[in-house]
Amino acid sequence: MNRARTVRNLAGSLLFWLLSLVIIVPVVIILLNSIKTQSEADIMNFALPKSAVWQNYAVVIQRGKIPRAYLNSLIMSVSSLVLVILSSSMAGFVVSRNPSRLNRGLYTFFFLGLIAPLNMAPVFNLIRSLGLINRLFGVIMMFTALLIPFSLFLFYSFMTKIPRELDEAVMIDGGGPLRLFWQIIFPLLKPVTVTLIILNFVNTWNDFMLPLYLLYDSEKWPITLTIYDFLGRFKRDWSLVSANIVLTILPILVVYGFGQRYIIDGMVSGSLKG
Repeated sequence: MNRARTVRNLAGSLLFWLLSLVIIVPVVIILLNSIKTQSEADIMNFALPKSAVWQNYAVVIQRGKIPRAYLNSLIMSVSSLVLVILSSSMAGFVVSRNPSRLNRGLYTFFFLGLIAPLNMAPVFNLIRSLGLINRLFGVIMMFTALLIPFSLFLFYSFMTKIPRELDEAVMIDGGGPLRLFWQIIFPLLKPVTVTLIILNFVNTWNDFMLPLYLLYDSEKWPITLTIYDFLGRFKRDWSLVSANIVLTILPILVVYGFGQRYIIDGMVSGSLKG
């Protein structure tokens, strides 16, 4: 019995390692190519560079307007993140504490956003009719709308198991709904809140399609679109393109590396409480 379990565990570990190579191999190649010469990078292999060309990063930062692109990405990611966390947590609190037919209907409506496909044609027409084309605010509103369904689902699942006795204690003490939520309920949401902050930040930072469709001014492009620009201008110089990709994914690697434990804890606790 123990031998069979050991074999299953080893087989599972081997399978996960093989699957991880799908991500690890391209990342390693990109990292190596980013410090190679143009001729070395064209080969696209695991060979170490004869001499590390760190100047590639300086060229990319200068020609790709990376600081401005970073700022645009931060504005869009952080702004949409704040709106999503605030609106989803408060909506989840209302639905969990007052499950009326109207509130349940609205929750179901937002839940459909998890399964309904995104069609860019009506989205583009809507944003254009609102006068938000080529504006960061328009992209922020779209990110917010797309991220609310999943965030609301996790917040609601987490809050349904928070004891209602806490509500009664606050009300008896003379506190209102705002005090109850911000001083008592919201601090208890830390695991799921940190999880959503990390996941939603990664999603908005990595998004390519929405900015591509909604922003035509390169001065407003996020960091992901600089790769698109570099592929057009330097398609024969994979060392520069690779350096650009590294600068794009670096914040995600840092955020996910520090927040991996919170992601796992938040998802597990949310599922158990749901």
